[in-house]
Amino acid sequence: MKKILAIALALCLALSLGIEIFADNSVVIPPVPSTVAPNSSANKYVWSATDSKGNPVNTDIAILETGAIYEETKEYQPIGVYEIKLPSTNVTGPITVDVYAPGVTADCKVLVRDGWEILEGATLQVNGSRATFTADADVIRQWKYFAIVKDYKEDTVDVQTPQEAADGANDPDAGDDMSAGETPDETPAEKNPETGIVLAVLPMVAAAAAIVISKKR
Repeated sequence: MKKILAIALALCLALSLGIEIFADNSVVIPPVPSTVAPNSSANKYVWSATDSKGNPVNTDIAILETGAIYEETKEYQPIGVYEIKLPSTNVTGPITVDVYAPGVTADCKVLVRDGWEILEGATLQVNGSRATFTADADVIRQWKYFAIVKDYKEDTVDVQTPQEAADGANDPDAGDDMSAGETPDETPAEKNPETGIVLAVLPMVAAAAAIVISKKR
């Protein structure tokens, strides 16, 4: 009987070391930290970033769902708008970020807030509700804001090729290059007879003749 009581007492002492019992008989269990995989679609506030060699890069990424920056993208049907910061100034080269983007598809576009233009070399990859895209570290530092959008059409300039009018119409030089044998429409103006000198001499001849006649009389 004494052995049974001793074993029971030992068990009670062991249990008392693992559980904290308060006056109200409540039991407190220390919380266990939750872990979420970097590429999990379960948490939109989880992200990751790597350099060109696949090494982790320290980044600070915020999802914008309201505000002036977000409103600028509304016409493009945004899937996600992100503010990306690189705390370290030593990071250079391309940075690939993994972000939460529900509804993203392979034909979506990645924009950068350089007038909200297409991000060159983004190479968008889709994995469920996650998306990865790449931006140069200097571009991230300069512009900070990026967006994955559904509806974006690049501005195109409609260049119209001028066409020549038929038969040389509207051609200022068309009248200067006439084919041989063609007759101009207008008749050249008649030239004045070259009689100016003769008319000027006749009065002098008449005057001289009168003088001769008067001397003979």
